[in-house]
Amino acid sequence: MKSFAAAAVILFIACTASTAAAQAPPLTFTRISDIAAIATAVLPNKLLLAEREGRIWQFDGRDALNSHAKPKLVVDISADTHAVFEQGFLGMTVSPDGKHLYISFSDTTQPSQGWSAYPNAIQAIAVAQLGIADPKKIARTTIIRIPQPAGNHNGGDIDFSPLDGYLYIPLGDGGGADDVFGNGQNFDTLLGSILRIIPDPNIDIDSGGGYTIPPDNPYVDGGGRAEIWAVGLRNPWRAAFDLNGDYWVADVGQNRIEEVTRIPAARHGANLGWDRYEGNADFRASAGEIADYLPPTFQYTHAPGPGNPRRRCSITGGAVYRGAALADFRGHYLYADFCAAGGVWAFDPRTSKADIIAANDPAIGRIFNFGETADNEVLVG
Repeated sequence: MKSFAAAAVILFIACTASTAAAQAPPLTFTRISDIAAIATAVLPNKLLLAEREGRIWQFDGRDALNSHAKPKLVVDISADTHAVFEQGFLGMTVSPDGKHLYISFSDTTQPSQGWSAYPNAIQAIAVAQLGIADPKKIARTTIIRIPQPAGNHNGGDIDFSPLDGYLYIPLGDGGGADDVFGNGQNFDTLLGSILRIIPDPNIDIDSGGGYTIPPDNPYVDGGGRAEIWAVGLRNPWRAAFDLNGDYWVADVGQNRIEEVTRIPAARHGANLGWDRYEGNADFRASAGEIADYLPPTFQYTHAPGPGNPRRRCSITGGAVYRGAALADFRGHYLYADFCAAGGVWAFDPRTSKADIIAANDPAIGRIFNFGETADNEVLVG
């Protein structure tokens, strides 16, 4: 999916001129840190940035937006993961009650499978330990492990719904190419799906805890794994909730098409179509029609996009903008493409049109992550 650069920065989209999106107004980017932030999370008066190698850094107070700030290392799991191919630290989020930080990573403490692929693990850390406990020895409770047959398409983004408070986990099809493992439409595996679970941060999965299943998950009565909320994903690289609970999922395509799907909060059991479709185009027509198909909200091909001459190849999902600084783009979905360095696009759900709002900006390299501050402004990794 992506060949991550060895170094990157985290940037804060601060403001823009008040003008129409089609004019591609210049954004102002404030450099926060040289930390290559694969994931971000927000606590009261704190900002957390995670490196793919497994270290989490904490900025306190308003220092989070100060380029001269000195972050504190609060978690270091680098001995338990490895940043190889598309593995490593993958995501993090904070529980609705603010008491636990959840982390998602490739777990090298477990046996590898096939192509040196380690399982995805999701663990809980008590927020009260951050900055107090030894970063390398901080207590962690394992919520779930998902075996992976290959080192790509691991997904690993995690987030809690603002409506139901459950943990959502988008996972790819297991890797390789062309859905070689046949997981895209296989509901008996957790791969190629979005999981929806109720985590238990107090009892480790190895002790009989970890998580329980929401009673309204679509397959609790059979037909698929009970943890599954939606199916038909290839390689979800970043998903985000809007404030109304709608879930926006960016899925990296195989050869031609990148896609984003808005899954309404009440749409349980949606099928995003892979590997029957790539975007909304036939990929494996012999598979026949699929039930509960939810087509992409928008998609684009690998040709250069408007306002940016670079070829596109791999979507980096962003967030629905709900901040104050970019007034013209409130309610737009912001996203990027890993190959089209320096470009940020805004999709307007009202017009179904995407416009570039940053093009070839020298302050930005290849974008592999978006985050948000406590007041819904945007961070770019």
